[in-house]
Amino acid sequence: MSIVQTIASAPSSASITEQPSDELFEERLRQTIVRIISGERRTGLVVGLRLTTTGQCPADRVPAVICAIRELVWNAVEHGFYQRSCGQLSVAVHSATGKTLIEVEDDGWGTDAEAADRNGLKTLRALGAFSLVNRRQNSRTTGAVARLLISE
Repeated sequence: MSIVQTIASAPSSASITEQPSDELFEERLRQTIVRIISGERRTGLVVGLRLTTTGQCPADRVPAVICAIRELVWNAVEHGFYQRSCGQLSVAVHSATGKTLIEVEDDGWGTDAEAADRNGLKTLRALGAFSLVNRRQNSRTTGAVARLLISE
């Protein structure tokens, strides 16, 4: 069910406020992520997704969070799952008073030294405090963790 259908099917006595409900926000995130993953042209790519949201993301912060999720997930799929047939992706959005923390973790190839200079990551830095950690420590541990803290 799309967000538009959910809002349109609300009873006429229901009031829709500027503050998105947790369910609508999580569904919007899930749809955004699925569109990015399914938009990849690689045949046969299977990605397991775990999405977690905690707290209430303020309505004025939602566009920045969606923008960041698009960039972080695209990077994880495009670079982390390059020449792979499957992978796991974990996306978490934690909101609290005055701040929202976004974490995207994949079990892909990890990151490289040039990653810090890519244009998309520069955009993320403009949104808040950004970090990218390579988890590749041995042959059993792979992937990367990207974190973005958006504050008021």
